[in-house]
Amino acid sequence: IGQFTIHGISPLIVHKFSDKAQKEITDKAEGKSKVQKAKEDINEKEVMRDCLYVDDDGDYCFPSSAIKLAMVSAATSLVDPRRFGKAKIRQAMFVLGTHIKIVGPAPQIRIDPARNPNTGGAIVLHRPMFSNWKMTFEIEYNASVYSSDQLANLLELAGFAVGLGDWRPEKSGNMGRFSLIKPKT
Repeated sequence: IGQFTIHGISPLIVHKFSDKAQKEITDKAEGKSKVQKAKEDINEKEVMRDCLYVDDDGDYCFPSSAIKLAMVSAATSLVDPRRFGKAKIRQAMFVLGTHIKIVGPAPQIRIDPARNPNTGGAIVLHRPMFSNWKMTFEIEYNASVYSSDQLANLLELAGFAVGLGDWRPEKSGNMGRFSLIKPKT
């Protein structure tokens, strides 16, 4: 098991799939009619509550699965697909825990124009954004397949080329980029 700390080199935009959105999808699938209501003013506290991951201690966090997905995605740009194949990486390492604590200042609301993917109409997105953020987590790995240094290099590549959260490099953005803080030896 290796411990790694990453720090953001660009802001992290978080956008959890809210309980409200899940309910709307479930209701639609079950054929329940949707009551049209007037557009309401955006309540920043409500946006924060709905879009942020919060652990049992009330700390802001991020899904650990996103770290593994970023590393798997980053591996596709490596030269040796047999040594760093997606399936091999998925089987040889696991980011421990379900969520990773985000360390840093409290998030701010970010407002971006966007297009509704269903209608093409203009919409405005309100999402929490962390600046100057860090995360520390553990990765359990099969040392007969990958060394700690190889995982560190893959994590560094994931931070450069893939990123985390909304509008990350993998999705044509520039947010959610990170770098590995090298452990002091």
